[in-house]
Amino acid sequence: MLKDIIKHDIDHVFMNGEDFAELHIIDELEIPCVIDDETLKERQGTNELDVTDSTMLLFVPQKYLPKMKVKGEKMNIDGKIYTINTWTNNMGMAEITLQRGVSK
Repeated sequence: MLKDIIKHDIDHVFMNGEDFAELHIIDELEIPCVIDDETLKERQGTNELDVTDSTMLLFVPQKYLPKMKVKGEKMNIDGKIYTINTWTNNMGMAEITLQRGVSK
């Protein structure tokens, strides 16, 4: 039951285009997501590993992404190439930190 409530909240609250989410092109797919600069800044203040160099924190329902990527892989967001620093799946929501301008 809790999983159903969380899934409903992801789809109808957090990813609601009128409140939080915006459509972005991620690896050629138009996907509702949230770019959260404030949370990223908070985490950078804690010196959390792999987050201090990040330039974007992205929240995306995992179901919209073809596969989970690992650190160092590339992701195209709105025509700009980013390198993945971290990718976690939290109850169906992918939480991805990315860095722009890194070629590893």
